[in-house]
Amino acid sequence: DDAERHRAQARQLMEEKDVAADRLRVRLAELEEEVNSNAFIAQLAEQQAGRDAEVRAKSREVDHLSQSVAEVQRLLNLSYSQERILKERIRELESSHGRGHIAGDYLKHVVLKYMEYTQVGDLKAQGLVPVLCTLLSFSPEERRAVENPAIPQPLLLINQAVGSTSSWMRSGGQEGAPKR
Repeated sequence: DDAERHRAQARQLMEEKDVAADRLRVRLAELEEEVNSNAFIAQLAEQQAGRDAEVRAKSREVDHLSQSVAEVQRLLNLSYSQERILKERIRELESSHGRGHIAGDYLKHVVLKYMEYTQVGDLKAQGLVPVLCTLLSFSPEERRAVENPAIPQPLLLINQAVGSTSSWMRSGGQEGAPKR
């Protein structure tokens, strides 16, 4: 009977050992799964940190490129402004260069006649204004400013009569009757 009892105790110890071993195997599998899960989470965290660093680098690159674009835009606007100014200057130079090709004697003659007519109050001076505007390449604004007389027509007629009379008187009445 003692042997039987020892065998039964041995069997019972073996069964307890097998149950404990099974429990330990289950617990080991749970711990391995948890470790693998933590490793997976750590791997995901590492990947996310890498993506975050890449996003920061790309953000810095975008900021740098935005600054470059702003600088290029500023330079482009400056270039357009300079181009517009230079084109205006070229037009001015071409206009003034065109005046240099006027036959000096002809211009001198027209200016002298204009001055003579103006001094004596002759209305023929107004007829020379468009000629002078053309010879001197006046702009439309300049042309408008000088083509419209500031003195009304009736006063111009009186001025012409007075001018003719004063010229006649200065010449001592030698030129004949005053012009009308």
